[in-house]
Amino acid sequence: MKGNGTENVKFDEKVGKLKVSVIGSPALGSSRVIEPRARVMLFDAKGKEITPGDPLNAFGGVGREWQVHAVPVGTYRAVILAHGLQAFEIKEVKVKKGETTTITANPTAAAMLQVTIKNFRMQDLQTAQPAWELEDEAGNKVPWSSPDGQACFVTNMHGNDMQLVVINIPPEAKKARLVAKGYEDHVVDVDGSAGKTNLADVNLIPTED
Repeated sequence: MKGNGTENVKFDEKVGKLKVSVIGSPALGSSRVIEPRARVMLFDAKGKEITPGDPLNAFGGVGREWQVHAVPVGTYRAVILAHGLQAFEIKEVKVKKGETTTITANPTAAAMLQVTIKNFRMQDLQTAQPAWELEDEAGNKVPWSSPDGQACFVTNMHGNDMQLVVINIPPEAKKARLVAKGYEDHVVDVDGSAGKTNLADVNLIPTED
């Protein structure tokens, strides 16, 4: 979810703090080797994204509490994004000068896609540079509900087959498109319902030279 722009704040302005806690059971499949990250995004009444004095403060971890310093005084809509969890929105978050505002997010597990790409080896990964795109029913692109854009992780190699998991599929997504250099696009139907695990086997077809 994006605002219409971003605005930074200097530390000498009127600011407050946020204490953020994200709890939940992320759907990560076999990609539990990653530590689930979370991010809080703030939007003012005009839809403009407001960033704290240090933008890195906006990031934390699932199951942990962290503080976001130097947040401009105001009333915001907060959107929390976390690995393996659906986007969570909190309205009317008020930040006051010199005070700490506490917000807690308890999002449900997001849908994910577990994929086996047949006859696709690790060296193919480097040359083909596969990437996933999400689409709605009309074919429009749907943004990932991920805190940092990372939504696909290789989990295993089984012979010549590559197994991976695509996480943070939002409810509005109906199709996942695999785009890889030297191969035809492959489209998989997905169900973005909370906690849904989609399964797919993919046979990539090389493009003609």
